[in-house]
Amino acid sequence: MSAASARRAKPVAVRPPRLIAVIDVGASAIRMDIAELGGPEDVRILDSLARSASLGRDTFNAGRIEPETTEACVGILRDFRQAAEEYAGETGSPISIRAVGTSALREAENRDAFLDRVFIATGIHVEPIEEPEVHRLTYMALHRLMGDQPFMKRGDVLVAEVGGGGTKMLLIQDGFVTCSETFRLGSLRVREALETDDESEAHTEEALGRQIERTLDQIRRTVPVKRAPHLVAVLGDLPATLMSALGAGPAGAGRPFVGALDVKTFMRAREIAEKSESELVRDYGLSPREAAAAGPALMTYVSLAREFRVKTVSLARVDLRLGLLFNEVMRGAWTAHFSEQIIRSALALGAKYAFDKPHALHVTELAVRLLREVASDHNLEPRHEILLRVAGILHDIGAFVSSRSHHKHSSYLIASSELFGLTTRDTALIALVARYHRRSPPAPSHPEFVRLDREDRALVLQLSAVLRVADALDRSHSQRIRIAGFLRTGDELSLGVEDVGDLSLERVALETKGGLFETVYGMRVTLRPTVMPGIR
Repeated sequence: MSAASARRAKPVAVRPPRLIAVIDVGASAIRMDIAELGGPEDVRILDSLARSASLGRDTFNAGRIEPETTEACVGILRDFRQAAEEYAGETGSPISIRAVGTSALREAENRDAFLDRVFIATGIHVEPIEEPEVHRLTYMALHRLMGDQPFMKRGDVLVAEVGGGGTKMLLIQDGFVTCSETFRLGSLRVREALETDDESEAHTEEALGRQIERTLDQIRRTVPVKRAPHLVAVLGDLPATLMSALGAGPAGAGRPFVGALDVKTFMRAREIAEKSESELVRDYGLSPREAAAAGPALMTYVSLAREFRVKTVSLARVDLRLGLLFNEVMRGAWTAHFSEQIIRSALALGAKYAFDKPHALHVTELAVRLLREVASDHNLEPRHEILLRVAGILHDIGAFVSSRSHHKHSSYLIASSELFGLTTRDTALIALVARYHRRSPPAPSHPEFVRLDREDRALVLQLSAVLRVADALDRSHSQRIRIAGFLRTGDELSLGVEDVGDLSLERVALETKGGLFETVYGMRVTLRPTVMPGIR
């Protein structure tokens, strides 16, 4: 065999699957999935563990986590870490651990003390995640597993998940998320708020009904459903015995749906929801923790189906942990579809505040062209382009409040809004980029900017410098300036623009707003007609 043949015959090295444990520190339980991650579609769950915890009872009643609960959680997480390390020992592969906490942890006034104790005792860093991130991860799991379902691509789809601390709602219209909200109606939160020692179970159920009706009124005013939607009830960790009682078949590997029911069949869930916790334990083999969550959750789903006059209901077995696993597979990258989701969310927010859409989109495209010109030699990534696009779309929405200091109003409105697919950190950065699209650049007297770490401060400077130039180029709001190419000569970046006649207005605007770009990128921006030699 020749050396060339030997080289051709050499087997291709196959990358071994990654081993990972994802942990959800929830209101009523701590749960862990151990999984192997292979290719983009290859997630294989090896084991799942769950233990009851009382974070929600403590936080929703007293606002803080009691020492006994902290130590119980430490014990659970120690056991979970040991189980994860045993899998690593059996496979000979290292294992990584990602742990997150939701509302019960996030809202506790002593959460930092809890997190420090857990880390010191177990070495596990538990990350409290905000609701926008929970929405993103939930949608990621749904989309990866349900994208081939025809109803997900047309009409209105209302996705609801009733957790221990809140009810998450996503409205998907013609395949894209148009609204994502969380309401403080959680199975455990409501139970803890309503139950007292001297109140009967019947009284508690009546109060629960009133609370659900009040929340439905909020949902009506917040979620813009205009036609009868298809309801997707995300049942997460509710037991298979309840799924069977609702007429659903078992969930299989890679099959998130455990049933698609007509609404009349689904309404039998009300009969189950009205059972006492002891009856749920007896009839369906639920644990006391599961029984306490099942009734309020099913009652909420039934109320949503009635309120929005849905005709079909799909039951989905997806959860936060599955979203975390798919996020790890993607390494946090945004797909083209997900990036489009983010942009559509920004456009919807702009429309809410009656933005000048032609101006916003034109400035955004100018900014993106300019960013791409400087990205390669200034450590800018594709993700940063999405943040710039959102800032460009929304930079002027503050004019809805007042034209005076509208950049500050824009920053406030963005920071106070929930942009689907973006974390709280992302939204805060976008708000600052919009804040600095005009008037004074970032300064030590601006606390929101100074509080950022060095990397984020640099990013805000880079993106806002680009946005300032782009906004200057459409100073007339006429969209007449088009960039045909660029020419770098020394410390000057010349923008070749189509011949539009007099450029004095834009040149004056650049003199006013281009200083930050020169400081950040070391180049002065100038305008030249496209007939200039060398323009590319």
